[in-house]
Amino acid sequence: MTKTILLLAGSAFAAWTATGICLWRWQEKLIFHPAPTPPDAIRELADLAIEITAADGKVLRGWQHPGNPSANPTNCKLLIYFGGNNEELSTQLTDNGMRFACPQWYINYRGFGQSEGKPAADSMRSDALQIADEAAKQLGIAHEDMCIMGRSLGTHMAAHVAANRPIKNLILITPFDSALNVAKKRYPIFPVAKMLRHHFNTLNEVKTINAPTLFLLAETDFIVPYKNSENLINHWQGAHTVLKLPNTTHGKIESPNYWNAITHFISPQNEDDESDEMGDSIQ
Repeated sequence: MTKTILLLAGSAFAAWTATGICLWRWQEKLIFHPAPTPPDAIRELADLAIEITAADGKVLRGWQHPGNPSANPTNCKLLIYFGGNNEELSTQLTDNGMRFACPQWYINYRGFGQSEGKPAADSMRSDALQIADEAAKQLGIAHEDMCIMGRSLGTHMAAHVAANRPIKNLILITPFDSALNVAKKRYPIFPVAKMLRHHFNTLNEVKTINAPTLFLLAETDFIVPYKNSENLINHWQGAHTVLKLPNTTHGKIESPNYWNAITHFISPQNEDDESDEMGDSIQ
């Protein structure tokens, strides 16, 4: 009996160790899911294509949408979008571009689309700041005239820009407090604090963010647990609005209420009632 128990315990420990090694070794494949830009999108969007050269020489590629003059006006002169861990941004460009009157930048992360390099937390944060700075330089606008929008993984890059540049508005869709806290819930039996190489810790950014912020949460989210979004919101120190959207999931949050909330948040009229609208009530 004792021998059997020892054999089972040994097998369990071996399996735990092997799984832990796989999680450590292949964590980039678990965190990042890059996809190439479809050839049709490359051709159809060629006139909108732009490039940014990162500090280490890697070329980041994406597009500038000119905006839709018929759409509702915005209180910013440029909207920059940072996507999730599996978003190739040509789809976001074609789906969302016509919803906003202002120009928009959609630059793929390293290794995503046609962007060079491999994704990693430190380089992605640096790239996000460089994208905002390059946009200001190329378009001749101030950071104060930019709206920054991030989704899922992109909420960290958006928050990092807001913490380091004086932007106009910040929109965070299905945000999380830190990659480590999410990983602890997903892999509770492993020492993820020692294993994780990519610490997307948005909690470190909140103290220096002054931009009015809109949080959009899905009613049912199996990717980012609600507790992780709630923890981030509870630490937020600036003016903010929180909306939990009914009948939505992490991957399917774009409901009419979603677009209405964003449109209202970045509308010029919202500046007059901003102090009344900002709060931390959840609807």
